[in-house]
Amino acid sequence: MNLSTSGHKKYGLFRIATGFKSKGVLLISMIVMMSGCGCWRPQKPLPPIQSPIPLHQAIDIYNGNIQSIRSFTAKLSQWEIQLYDNDKKYHFREIGGKFFYTPPGENQQRAHLFLSALRPFGTAWVLGSNDKEYWMTIELNKSGLWGKYEHLGKPCASQVPIDPQYILEMVGLRQIPYQVDQPPYPVYKIYPDHYIIEYLEPSDNGLWLQREIIISRRTDRPEEINVYDPSGQRIGQSPIKKYKQLDKTWLPAEIELNYPTNKSFIRLKLSSFKFKDNIKPKLFTRPQNPPGIEDYQQIDKDCDNE
Repeated sequence: MNLSTSGHKKYGLFRIATGFKSKGVLLISMIVMMSGCGCWRPQKPLPPIQSPIPLHQAIDIYNGNIQSIRSFTAKLSQWEIQLYDNDKKYHFREIGGKFFYTPPGENQQRAHLFLSALRPFGTAWVLGSNDKEYWMTIELNKSGLWGKYEHLGKPCASQVPIDPQYILEMVGLRQIPYQVDQPPYPVYKIYPDHYIIEYLEPSDNGLWLQREIIISRRTDRPEEINVYDPSGQRIGQSPIKKYKQLDKTWLPAEIELNYPTNKSFIRLKLSSFKFKDNIKPKLFTRPQNPPGIEDYQQIDKDCDNE
């Protein structure tokens, strides 16, 4: 079942009159009209490629940007999501929504995230997390799930369709480790226009590539993050194509998270970024009985009995 919807905007057409007596007036009129449409504009020159830096400095720059992030809000100018549940495809696409982020508090490991995607007559889906729990509700099919981070990855827990912390990790908003004497072991590669930081995990057959982060040598910002399974198959891919700068902080303005093994994805276009220190804590509190949701399941309930 395809539940896809789409929003469209209509743009007027401009007609340039040729009856001007002054060529200067015609030229000025054309310039003004071109500035208000989607016409060609000269692109900004690319920043120069910087001299190579060592691994510890690359990680310091990466983590330093994350440490500088304050609580912020953003609007969803466009969103699209495709999920599979028991071989059933869910595909939604619309315009509108809200994004809230608060960094981890004292003695906390995880940032707080709340994402609400809207449709013309209400909310389509909600994704949220705090330091201890995560949840997702889809109002179009009146279902939802939630779980505890302490159980994440255990055999007693069902697989998480979308983990909010995983989204943050895949768009460069979670810090990365730098311990060369314990897993995951970092490996650093330098190329003409980018760096690659690889993280290796041990197994009975040696080391395997768990994650790679591709960083531009022009900007020192991540351009793509990939995650692999022990067989070498890519199970997560996130190109980061656009950033927004707030003060000294760089935030991803376009989020694209692909799951190549099952063709699921989530795509978000963010705008109107604002630092906001007084975000209501209620947003980051898991709802006990979400309105409009008839099937709301804890996917790691069996782990509570262990």
